Amino acid sequence: MADNFSADPDKVQAVAQQLADIGAQMNGILTSLNSKLAGEGQPWGDDSTGKQFADGSNGYTAQSQSILAAFQQDVQIVQTYAETLSQMMTAVQQQDSG
Repeated sequence: MADNFSADPDKVQAVAQQLADIGAQMNGILTSLNSKLAGEGQPWGDDSTGKQFADGSNGYTAQSQSILAAFQQDVQIVQTYAETLSQMMTAVQQQDSG
């Protein structure tokens, strides 16, 4: 006997929309953060202490870029999940009605 799959299309689409909204909020936060960080410039200066803080693979500059890139990937993942969930539910509905 085959297992049955059951889903409430309206609820699934509502969850997909919630995920899309979360992705949009995350993207807005990232955009705001990037803007604020850019507006701060380099407050650590360019003396030896500032360079020690900012430069190198473990410095602020490299680490902040890595963290921002990871957050951007998280935004894309949530947006992709939302889109995929919605598309999957649409495909299931079309299959059931066709």
